[in-house]
Amino acid sequence: MRLNIIVAASQNGVIGYRGVMPWHIPDDLRHFKATTMGHPVIMGRKTWESIGEQFGQKTWERLGKQLPGRLNIVLTSAKVGMEVGSPFLVNSLERALVWAEAAGTGEAFIIGGAAIYELAMPLVERIYLTEVHRNVVGDAYFPNIDRTAWREVSREDRETHSFVVFDRAIVHA
Repeated sequence: MRLNIIVAASQNGVIGYRGVMPWHIPDDLRHFKATTMGHPVIMGRKTWESIGEQFGQKTWERLGKQLPGRLNIVLTSAKVGMEVGSPFLVNSLERALVWAEAAGTGEAFIIGGAAIYELAMPLVERIYLTEVHRNVVGDAYFPNIDRTAWREVSREDRETHSFVVFDRAIVHA
């Protein structure tokens, strides 16, 4: 199974501010949906809770609803019970990867937040990066990418952003 990251980040590396993305780019949301559809998505608890806020809903109205068409796996240290309609809750990245592998789609996506990106980075083979063409204020950052370890394989430039795909230059054995 290929493990991917999908992320939108500003020029100064910001991915979030107070639990939400500090921009609204409908083209990026469509890209995210099209790229991840049918595949497991792995996220931290704060990302899971923020999903409704991204779409103008309060967290509690969104809980129990998932990103449709994708196995939602939430990495959390909280001791919470599984309820009908809730995501798969796991307490380690290794456990999340077991569930993702069992889905049998051939790839999975890490979708945030910052700590989960950092944790998964050594295992990731591909990064789908939306480069937001501006600097913004934020409190969550995407980890620095060692550009010598990655090669750019595609780029689609738009006025406000670019869709860039990186493959790991050296695949771990």
